[in-house]
Amino acid sequence: MELVAEAELDRRLAEPSIPDPVGVSEIAEMLSVVRQRVTQLAQRSDFPPAVAHLKSGPVFVREQVVAFEKQWDRRGGRPAKRGDPTPVERNILAALSTGAGSPDEDPTWDLEGHLELRIFYLGVGPGGPRRSGPRFEPRGPLGR
Repeated sequence: MELVAEAELDRRLAEPSIPDPVGVSEIAEMLSVVRQRVTQLAQRSDFPPAVAHLKSGPVFVREQVVAFEKQWDRRGGRPAKRGDPTPVERNILAALSTGAGSPDEDPTWDLEGHLELRIFYLGVGPGGPRRSGPRFEPRGPLGR
């Protein structure tokens, strides 16, 4: 048996006896995403587990979802794939890391005598946008 003051008893009785349940639609509103995205997020290891699975879908605890939202690193787009660079990519990275020139100077690097890489930058001038991005041209035994 436990003795408590009347004010403490009233406070305890005012608290809900079960946590506030939320479903996929409510979570979608909370996170400002579509329901399909909630289903994807629910498969992550850091997403709170469902406390029940009903015919209408999984049920989660609101407080746990709010805690997830606070720590969720929200980035747009697909996550970058990490992998080993190809030999050509390694050569490009090595050439770029030497600091030879800048995109403004339109530097050219000879990669193993087979490819010539020219770097262009995106610039908008009076004539409109200019092209950007790397351009590979055959060189050596493959071309010129």
